[in-house]
Parts: sequence; C-alpha cells; structure tokens
Amino acid sequence: MVGFEGDVAPPFFGAGLAADYRFGTDEMTFQPSHLKLGVPPGGGLGFFLPRLIGPIKTRDLLFSPKPTPAHELHRLGLLDGHFPSDGFREKCMEIAGDLAKMSLPAIMGIKSITNFNSPNLMDFQEYEDRATERAIVQKQSQLRTTK
Repeated sequence: MVGFEGDVAPPFFGAGLAADYRFGTDEMTFQPSHLKLGVPPGGGLGFFLPRLIGPIKTRDLLFSPKPTPAHELHRLGLLDGHFPSDGFREKCMEIAGDLAKMSLPAIMGIKSITNFNSPNLMDFQEYEDRATERAIVQKQSQLRTTK
C-alpha cells in the first residue's frame, strides 16, 4: 500500500503503481516534471501505465504538461481513493489494518490469480484451481501449527 501526498514526480508515482493499493490526499497531484526536464518518465511508468489504463490514456497523461489531480487519477483507476490531508495517514493505517486481518493464504491466492496472465479461460481456471489447493494446504498447515 502506498500513500501519495503533495506534488508527486514521475519516478515516485511510477514506483508507487507497483503497490496493490494506492491512495492520495485530495490535494495530491501527478507532476509531469519529465517534460520540463526533457527526459522520459522514470519509475516504471512506461511499464505500469499501459497495463493499468491502456496505451492511449497513458499517452495523454504522459504528454500533458498540466498536473493531474488526485480525483482524476482516481477516476482513471490509478488511485484506489483520495482523502482529505487531515487524517490521511490515519485513514491509510486503518485500511492497512483491515487488510492485515485477512488470512495470508487468501491474500496470496488472490494475488496469484489476479496476476496470472492467460489468453484462455480453461488455462486460467486450471491455474485458479491450483492456487485454491495451495491456499487450502497452507491454511491447514497453519491450523496444525497453532494447535
């Protein structure tokens, strides 16, 4: 999970896109400083953005000289939410606390199936079945060690 505050430069925004959950303050903006510097954006933006929002929206975002506000980044699906600066960190900690209550096998299984790339449903379902079996075995192992 990552929380963005203030004006965020491309390398930091790109690196943050690797997180499963991304939040920003209402005042947060993505700053296109790469254009002012005359260099390509860093931090993996060229890798993450097309996968998250497609090549056309990526192009529009990276070629725009204007800062992109948090509400627009949320609309694009690059932020999971945005909150007022007052209490922002506490809200992020609350969300992280809720996530931390989930079982590790469930989390690992969800991440496994959502990150698996398959061109057809049959292959995906076979992979999904194996991920479910792994989660059940891990859960049973945890139960045995806590007894």
